[in-house]
Order: sequence, then structure tokens, then C-alpha cells
Amino acid sequence: MSHSRVLLVDDDLDIRQLLQKVLTDAGIQCDAAGSAQECLNMTRARGYAVVVADINMPGMDGIELLEALKSQSSLVQTIMLTSESTMSRVIECLDRGATDFFAKSDDLGTLIKTVKESIARSERWMRLLSMRASV
Repeated sequence: MSHSRVLLVDDDLDIRQLLQKVLTDAGIQCDAAGSAQECLNMTRARGYAVVVADINMPGMDGIELLEALKSQSSLVQTIMLTSESTMSRVIECLDRGATDFFAKSDDLGTLIKTVKESIARSERWMRLLSMRASV
């Protein structure tokens, strides 16, 4: 697993390109996928510490993607994005294992901070697991 790379998933090309630029400009190594299936293919091939995923996508939606990602690796940090946030959606995402939840209208600085914290958490967990494996 690439412990410091982030995969951004959004079917809206403009949003995907904007968020990828914002994360990259913040010093975060970020790849992008346009669909849940593309994300799953990329995570199987490469592995990612953090996935930032839109909830509302055609085909497999973000919540189904979240479940699929967690079945691949319970350690992946998953941050969910949506343009329509309701309390029930937030709770559903968190109950299914999302690390955090953001409305697309939220402050991008907060998203950057959360992604960086998620990367640090993943790296800390990987160090802990590698130390335990060598004992």
C-alpha cells in the first residue's frame, strides 16, 4: 500500500480536477478516478492510504464504494464528499466506516487538513503493524 498517496473519486470532471489541484498544491500526492469501479481497480493495483470519494455517482454510489473499499482493507481512510448533506447521510457513512464526511461547499482548507491527518494516521498504523510483525 502506498502510505502517502490519496485517491480522489468523483464522476464530475470539473470537481475532480479542482480538488486534485487543491490537494496537489497542498503537497499531497493525489491520483484521480472518475467512477467507483475505476477506484476499485486502482486500489487493487496500487493501494492507497486515503480515498476521498463522492457519494452521488452513477452506477456504484459512494456508499457502496465505501463498503467495497473496507472489504479490501479495513485500514483505508475514507473521506466522503457530497453536494447534498443530510444528517442521515452523514450517520450512514460514518456507521459504514467512513473516516470523515464533507459537503462540497465546505472549506477546502479543512478538507486538506483532514486528508493530511488521515495520511498521518495511516502511516502511524502501518509503522505499528510492521513493528508488531517483526516481533
